[in-house]
Amino acid sequence: MSIDQYLGRYAEAEAHLADRLDGHYRHVVVVPATDEAPSLVDGWLPKATLYILVVNGHDDQAASVHHQNAETVAALRACFQTNPLAEGAWFGEQSDRALLLLDRSSPGRRLPRKQGVGLARKIGFDVALALYRRGRVARRFLVSTDADATLPAELLNVGVAPDVVALTHRFTHVPGGDSAVDEAHRLYEMYLRYYVAGLRWAGSPYAHFSIGSTLAVDANAYANVRGFPKRAAGEDFHLLNKARKLGPFATPDTPPIRIRARRSARVPFGTGPATAAMDRARYCLPHPELFECLREVLEGLPGWAVHLQRNPTSTPPGRPAVQEALHAMGVPEGLARAVRNAPPHQLALRVHEWFDGLKTRQLLRRLEAVYPAQPWQVSLKEAELRFPL
Repeated sequence: MSIDQYLGRYAEAEAHLADRLDGHYRHVVVVPATDEAPSLVDGWLPKATLYILVVNGHDDQAASVHHQNAETVAALRACFQTNPLAEGAWFGEQSDRALLLLDRSSPGRRLPRKQGVGLARKIGFDVALALYRRGRVARRFLVSTDADATLPAELLNVGVAPDVVALTHRFTHVPGGDSAVDEAHRLYEMYLRYYVAGLRWAGSPYAHFSIGSTLAVDANAYANVRGFPKRAAGEDFHLLNKARKLGPFATPDTPPIRIRARRSARVPFGTGPATAAMDRARYCLPHPELFECLREVLEGLPGWAVHLQRNPTSTPPGRPAVQEALHAMGVPEGLARAVRNAPPHQLALRVHEWFDGLKTRQLLRRLEAVYPAQPWQVSLKEAELRFPL
């Protein structure tokens, strides 16, 4: 799908704001914000960067959230000396950085509760894409981050191979001053790194981090996957899961994005809820055997696909527990349809496009009933014998 097709059929209404901006920028960074103070702009980079800030809320949130959102909008309008572009949209500049401020928190402009941050990111990215299409943004990568993240200056100017469709930047959680919260984030980051290391060792093409504050997407790839899904959480995972089927990802060797450890209930699942509910004394990590099972499946899938082309009821790869999980997921039937007419030279690609990051996660979750999570110290020690952490 071309950018023009996407903008004409699938973009949010705010994309038309691109017609009202006449500046030229090297970079564009999208930031959704809920219940954030105006100080969220303190770490923003200048360097000819346009920030698109989508202040958002939904009707079910507390009045204090809407009050904070309104205060932030008012303070930033004054700070950047903004001019109105449309109802709920303002533009201003300050110190070689520009702000497009979008209010989706005031009454009548709030987001549906179940669409939340996914829709907020989509709104911002759709405007960014329209600006790129009109030649107002030079760099093809549209950057996503969050209000609790600080970007290193080097991040916006990295060189990238032409076939790369997305960037997943290095990151680290930094202490916020509450020892319990800081420790919870340390353990959760350990889980994130452990999980991706396990996927990488198993040979998964989807062994990448899916963190909304640390990713950037090629403009054409963003249009091809029809933008961010309108979800209350997990929009980063689903976007990258689709984008990975279009081409490779890269992780630039730059200083890490610094994410501040803090309490947060802005989304129904993810870092905030995971760290809030954490029992730090009993924290567990997935059993390393899960990744052993996944490795067996991924190694066996291409050969099994050949058999499926001849016999759709052939036995899937892996040990009995894995075979049972694959059958319960409907993998034999689905994969047989996916590879039915695939020529030999495209078979492996077709297999891994169909058995994607979502199906990988579903398989691992099913296998947790057979190989339950263990205390993190035990899982780490056993994992060290299998894959580098």
